[in-house]
Amino acid sequence: MTLIRLLLVEDNPAEARLVQLLMGEAALPALEVAVAQTLEQAAVMLELGDFQAVLLDLGLPDSQGLDTFTHLHQRFPEVPILILTGSTDEALGTAAVQGGAQDYLVKDQLEARTLSRSLRYAMERHRLLKELERSATVIRDLQRLLPICASCKKIRDEEGIWEPLEHYLTRVSHMGITHGICPECSRRVLEGG
Repeated sequence: MTLIRLLLVEDNPAEARLVQLLMGEAALPALEVAVAQTLEQAAVMLELGDFQAVLLDLGLPDSQGLDTFTHLHQRFPEVPILILTGSTDEALGTAAVQGGAQDYLVKDQLEARTLSRSLRYAMERHRLLKELERSATVIRDLQRLLPICASCKKIRDEEGIWEPLEHYLTRVSHMGITHGICPECSRRVLEGG
C-alpha cells in the first residue's frame, strides 16, 4: 500500500485539527498529513518534501483568495491541489477549477467520506491528466517526423523539398556526416548479394 502524503495549508489550528480528524475517519490506511500555516511555508515544504496532494485554504496570512491557489499551482503544477475555503462563492470555485484546481470544498460542509473521495479522485484525475499530456507530447513529436523515401532515402523537409538525408542533417544540425558500412550490408556485399 502506497503512503499518501497530504499537505494541508491552513492557518487556523482548530480547522486544521478538524480536517486531520476527518482524514483519520476517512479510513485511508496509508495517509500522512503535514500542516503549513502560510503560503510561503507551504512552498518550502513542497520544495523539500514529496507530497501527493495539497489541501489549500484560500485565506492565509500571506495570501488571500484565488491568488493563493494561482501562486502555488504555477510554482508546483505537478501536485494536485484541492481548494478548502469557508466561502460558498460558486464563481470562485468554478474559477479555481478552471484554473487547474482538482476540487473545491467548503469547510462547513466537510465530512470524512466526501474529503476522502475528493482526495482520491483528485489524485487520479491529476495522474490521468499528466498521462494525457505526455501522450500529447509524443503525438506532437511524431507529427514532426519527416518522411524518408523508401527507395532513394531522400528526406522531405518542412517546406516539402526532397533532399539527400546527409544534406538535410548537415543543414539542420550543423554536424558533419561520415560514411561507413554496417555489418549487415558488409556481409551482403562480401557474399555478392
